[in-house]
Amino acid sequence: MNIHAFLFDLDGVITESSTAHFQAWKEVSNAHYIDLPDAFETELKGISRAESTHRILAFAKKQWTDDEVQAFMDEKNTRYLELVSAYTPDKRLPGVEAIFELAHRHHIKTALVSASQNAPLLLKALAMEEWFDVRVDPTLHPSKPAPDLFLAAAEALHVAPEACIGFEDAVAGLTAIQAAGMTAVGIGNTALDADYVFPSLQEAAHALTSKL
Repeated sequence: MNIHAFLFDLDGVITESSTAHFQAWKEVSNAHYIDLPDAFETELKGISRAESTHRILAFAKKQWTDDEVQAFMDEKNTRYLELVSAYTPDKRLPGVEAIFELAHRHHIKTALVSASQNAPLLLKALAMEEWFDVRVDPTLHPSKPAPDLFLAAAEALHVAPEACIGFEDAVAGLTAIQAAGMTAVGIGNTALDADYVFPSLQEAAHALTSKL
C-alpha cells in the first residue's frame, strides 16, 4: 500500500465518547418529551450537532423556531461536556498507541477529522493534543457524509487522497472517506461497509503492519 497519511475520526475511534454524545442527546430529548429509542444512536453517529438536531426533530415530528433549536443544541452540549469532563488518557480505545507508533515508524502523517466542535477539549483530556499533524476545523467545511473534511485534511497534509487511509466507526464518516477517494477502514462494527473492518485500532494496526 502506498499510504502517506492516516486520518482519524475521534468519537468511537480514538475514544468512546460517542456513547456520551447519545446519552446527552437522550437526556435532553427526554426533557423535551422526545423519547429516543436506543437504536436511534446509529442515526446520530459521525454527524454534526445541527444535523443530529434535525434528525431528532424529524423523528419526533416537531417544528421548532431557530431559537428553540439553538437552545436545544446548547443544552445537549452542556450535558455532554459534563459527561466527558472526567476523561483521562485511560479513556483511549485499544490500539490508539499502536496505530500512532506504526504511523511514526513509517513516517506516515496523521490528521484528526472530527465533526465535533469539542474535539480540542477531548484531546486535552486524553493528553493527545500534540499527536496530530493536522486538525481539521469542522466549522469551516460541510459535515460528513460530504467528503470535504477529509479532503481538507489531505490538502493540509499535502498528501493525495488516494494515499490516505481514513478510520471511522460511523456510516456517515465511511461514506465521506469513500467519496473522497481514500481507503476506508471501519472500526468497531463488523457490519460496516468499508474497504477493511476491524474490531478496534489494535487489530487495524496489526493488519496494516504487514501492508505498509
